Amino acid sequence: MRPSVQGSVVVDLKGRIAFASSFFCELVHVKAKRLAGTSFFDFVFPEDVESVRMRFEAGKYPEALPFVLKLRRADGNQVWAAIHGQPLQTPSGEVFGISATIASLVGPGADNQVKAAYPTGRK
Repeated sequence: MRPSVQGSVVVDLKGRIAFASSFFCELVHVKAKRLAGTSFFDFVFPEDVESVRMRFEAGKYPEALPFVLKLRRADGNQVWAAIHGQPLQTPSGEVFGISATIASLVGPGADNQVKAAYPTGRK
């Protein structure tokens, strides 16, 4: 398993996408003009929403660690991605969103390698 090309996505505190790089759009198979204002959680499988919400809350703090997530593409297929979020703050320190770097994980047996490295991952 190795990370491939990476991109970024910016979400507000409700999880709505404010910006998505062309890489993220291609990764989830959605055109950029359709992504603005949609929920990042629309690209999370139902069984993973709660754990991703907890990670999202943790992403509001600078010490949040990167994690691996199975994203749901618009066509219903899955793609594994490594995500590292950083809080976006006003000059006074108030968090108003999260900027995340996202890299797809590719290679033979990526699903099995992700499950072995991250036991909480689901297929």
